[in-house]
Amino acid sequence: MTLKDDFAAKSPITFVYGADGRVCATQRRISSSAVPLYSALMGLNSPRLPKVISVREDDEGAVVTEGYIDGVTLRRALDNGRLGEEELRRLAIDICSALSLLHSSRPPIIHRDIKPENIICADGGGYVLIDFDASRLFKPEATSDTVTLGTNGYAAPEQYGFSQTDARSDIFSLGATMYEYRTGLPYGKNADVPGRLGDIISKCTRFDPKDRYQSAGELARALEGME
Repeated sequence: MTLKDDFAAKSPITFVYGADGRVCATQRRISSSAVPLYSALMGLNSPRLPKVISVREDDEGAVVTEGYIDGVTLRRALDNGRLGEEELRRLAIDICSALSLLHSSRPPIIHRDIKPENIICADGGGYVLIDFDASRLFKPEATSDTVTLGTNGYAAPEQYGFSQTDARSDIFSLGATMYEYRTGLPYGKNADVPGRLGDIISKCTRFDPKDRYQSAGELARALEGME
C-alpha cells in the first residue's frame, strides 16, 4: 500500500492532480470550529510540515486543501523492522523542527497526536509531521482541554484530563514514538532504553510536564549533543 492508500482509508478525501497526472494536493472537509487552526497553519512554511494551501468555508463547514507529500508513513517503515539509532536521531530532530514552528506560532499550535501513523518518511528525504485533526490552539487561561483527544500509548497523561496540553505534551508523544521506533515495541510506563538515547526518551516521557524537556528546541539540542 502507498501513502495515497493510507490517506484514502481515512475520512473522505479528494486527490488533486497536476498537469503531469501526479497527485499534487488533497482536499477534505473539516468542521467550522477547525477553521481558525487551519488558517493559522496556512501561515507556516516548513519542509517538516504539510503546506496548507487554502481553507474555504461553505454552508457545510469548510474544505481544506493541503500539498501532497510523496513517501510512506513511519508506521509502514516500522512494520519492516526496528530502525537504527542514528536514523532515529534524525527523525526526532526533524520532528522537533516542525514542533518548534508550531509551538512558536501565536497562539501556539499543539499537535496532540504524534505517532508513527502521523509521520511521513518523505521520498525527498527527511520526515514530515502530518494530520492536525486532534490539534488545538493553546489558551493560557485554560486549566484543561475542552475535548480529550489523542491516541492511547502516545498521548501524554495530561491529555486524559489532568491539565491543559501544551508543548510538553507533544514532547511526551514524540518520546513514546522514539521508544517504539528504537525497540519495535509499544511504549509503556517506565519503559527503558539503555544509553544516552534512553536517557533522552526517559526525560521526554516523564509523568509531570515540569520534568520533561520544556521545549522542542531543548530536546533538539540534547539530540544534537549525541554526535
